[in-house]
Amino acid sequence: MRVIYEKRCTYLAAELQKLGFEMVKPGGAFYIFAKIPEICHQTSVEFADELAAKYHVGVMPGKPFGDDRYIRISYASSMDNIKAAVSGMAELLQSKK
Repeated sequence: MRVIYEKRCTYLAAELQKLGFEMVKPGGAFYIFAKIPEICHQTSVEFADELAAKYHVGVMPGKPFGDDRYIRISYASSMDNIKAAVSGMAELLQSKK
């Protein structure tokens, strides 16, 4: 499982970077803490709510973790779900341009 999680983490981090997210890669958890790109002009709660409502992607706002500019994204899901989440985030960011 460690190898599988490592592949998911690497994939997710690379895709988020392509979308313009800055991030803190985990040292031992199943989450990436990613800074919402400036183009969004949203709090973490607003970003997470829009992502869920319009693109059916669930992320955790960073506000409860101490930084309202970030979201927490799990990679403990399947690779198909991770790819769908990346696609939803890409669509949301595209809508902001």
